[in-house]
Amino acid sequence: MIGISGIGAYIPEHSIPISELIPNITEDKIKSFGVQSILWEPKLSAIEMAEKASRMAIDNAGINVEEIDTIINTQASIHDYLMWIAAADLQYRLGARNASFFDIYQGCSGFVEGIKIAECLIESGRAEKVLVASAEKWDCAIRKRYIGKMVYGEGGAAVVVEKDCRSNVVLGHSHISLGYFNDISRIQIGAQNPPENEHMLSEYDFSVVNLEKSKNELLPINIENFYIVGEKAAADSGITVKDLNAIIFPSAGFGLMEKVIKRYDFDLSATNHEYMSHAGDCGTVDVIISLYRMLKDKKIKKGDNVLILAQGAGFVWNSIIIKI
Repeated sequence: MIGISGIGAYIPEHSIPISELIPNITEDKIKSFGVQSILWEPKLSAIEMAEKASRMAIDNAGINVEEIDTIINTQASIHDYLMWIAAADLQYRLGARNASFFDIYQGCSGFVEGIKIAECLIESGRAEKVLVASAEKWDCAIRKRYIGKMVYGEGGAAVVVEKDCRSNVVLGHSHISLGYFNDISRIQIGAQNPPENEHMLSEYDFSVVNLEKSKNELLPINIENFYIVGEKAAADSGITVKDLNAIIFPSAGFGLMEKVIKRYDFDLSATNHEYMSHAGDCGTVDVIISLYRMLKDKKIKKGDNVLILAQGAGFVWNSIIIKI
């Protein structure tokens, strides 16, 4: 059995209230966001947060860092440097000298995809112990820290995935990938629009650039796609959605979560909803921080089937089921 033998999270001690992020915002508007404050890390870089979370995960797994044979970084926000492999620096910082490394990019669904890739590497015999790790810093890509009703928090997370694991076992997974929506959101600067002095600073912000397409074509299928990937992951796991004991949903706003959980006909108390109001969307590490918190707070227990949902710009709806 392949599963998560160790988990770690770096949860910043600092936060920013939404009322400070958005001047003159009303209480009713804050309620519509579903988030009261966001996690904020004023000092550490993304790779430094990822390192802290990784050390926690390695310690939690009870292994030596030199046993790790692969490191996967899944960061969704802009890396500490452009044209740079974050996983390489993480390997160096940890002293994981026997580990190969690579980065993947799948927006905010990347960590779930990283776990799936780790499972595939282990199943194929090409790896035995894989570290999936990342962290998010949004200040240089989303300087206001919000886009519409999406507010972005910071933090780090890491898991050790290995074979012969009897806890947090990966049962199954699924995804929906619709590249047609790739032009909805992005940073406008790139090879097609090279950085030059005359560019407005705002062009370096991650933003929604095709709002009408988002409203008219993406939103109508969003909730159902979250359900379909969960249903397919359950089938891949040999269970049904009725056999789920908990659902972890991205901290993308309570309104969306409530609609998705209602579609599952699921009890909201068996989700991560209580953590959302003081987190914000922490990108690719978001759902893993919630998993860490639910395990620590004993919200989920041995034998529970836990569905983890994620979504990445592009667009990708991702899911994985683990048995605690």
